[in-house]
Amino acid sequence: MWWFVARRAVLSVIAVFLVVSVSFGVIALTPDPNLQGQLFQLQRHGVPQEERQEYAEQYRSIRGRDRPLVDRYAAWMVNVATLDFGYSVNQQAEVTTLLEKRLPYTLAYVVPAMLLSLLAGVSAGVWGALRDGSLRERWTRYLAYLGFGVPNFLIGVLVIEYYGVQLGYERYGRVYNRALPWHGLDPIRLAPPIVLLATTLFAVQFRYARTESLDYLSDSFEKLLRAKGATKRDVARHAVRNTAGPLISLFFAELVGVLVVSIYVLEAVFHVPGIGNLTLQAVHDRDIPVVLGTTLVLVFAVIVGNFIQDVAHRLLDPRIGDDS
Repeated sequence: MWWFVARRAVLSVIAVFLVVSVSFGVIALTPDPNLQGQLFQLQRHGVPQEERQEYAEQYRSIRGRDRPLVDRYAAWMVNVATLDFGYSVNQQAEVTTLLEKRLPYTLAYVVPAMLLSLLAGVSAGVWGALRDGSLRERWTRYLAYLGFGVPNFLIGVLVIEYYGVQLGYERYGRVYNRALPWHGLDPIRLAPPIVLLATTLFAVQFRYARTESLDYLSDSFEKLLRAKGATKRDVARHAVRNTAGPLISLFFAELVGVLVVSIYVLEAVFHVPGIGNLTLQAVHDRDIPVVLGTTLVLVFAVIVGNFIQDVAHRLLDPRIGDDS
């Protein structure tokens, strides 16, 4: 077991190293869009080429881009290892400071939504497998598929349109397009992102838990349990134990999708001042340090999640050998 964990830990460290190295390549080997834009504006105003060249050299010197590539790479690795992602000129703050302020808002709705969807989805999936074909089971399945199929942003816009005042949004015409300032982690305004995110993830967890449970409940061993007088709760408990490994894998696989897609959509619609909103603003402002900092945080979370998934799957399913 310890050899298995050590191997997975080494692979995670290698993955982090590769991600950090690729991120450095994005900075070092591609033109700086901010510099290119400023040079273009200087050219439009008739600034001579010599002065533009001098400005570019000064710009690179201030940001340390005039040093040898190897020295810059070593400094970059040290900075990332010490959680120093650079300085945001646009927001006049360290990227780490911005992340510390914004990350709690994202975690405040992502964590409850993930836990709620996992608990409700697995429970409903096992319940649906035990009552497969019943009227209530079919309606639950249809509602779950509907929640999965309807885009989050569409539901979010409708929620803001009809309940924007209660949620603290100002109205202009028929569309709520600007949020009032957030004062702490407001539970009322965090509730819609939690519900919408949990609804989407619930549908996936429900479908997968139902499918996996049906496979086990159709075995002769399950029929034997029922013949011996086992209650539905006993059968459900056995099904959950046997499907725990695949469900854990699905849980972290969906976590990747949440980090990559959902947080940007939900935070843009509900104006949540979290990581996703910070990234979108940085992309708009061409704030490269912030974009790389937020991206690295999300990638690190995915890598750590995959490591936890591998270890949890190994603990829940001992049939996975140390040579896997």
